[in-house]
Amino acid sequence: MSTILPARHQPPLPLDHLILTETPSAEAIEMDVLIVGAGPAGLSCAIELARLVKQDQGSAEGSPELNIGVLEKAGSLGEHSLSGAVEAALRLL
Repeated sequence: MSTILPARHQPPLPLDHLILTETPSAEAIEMDVLIVGAGPAGLSCAIELARLVKQDQGSAEGSPELNIGVLEKAGSLGEHSLSGAVEAALRLL
């Protein structure tokens, strides 16, 4: 039996579309950490990371501030946490 390696079948990534070379606009916000998804795991990650940074800043004088961002595509935080079936059932109530 031969070994299947997904990398052999995946087309190369279009780096010219993924890595931007233009200077960001004046409205851009620089982030140190960006968490994608504001469901339970994403929000827990952001909260725990902020807690650890605060704890570290309390023990070390002059620690730099960490900008943490959470990116969510839903209309409100955690909206995609429910499965479609459960969400549809809740709408009927």
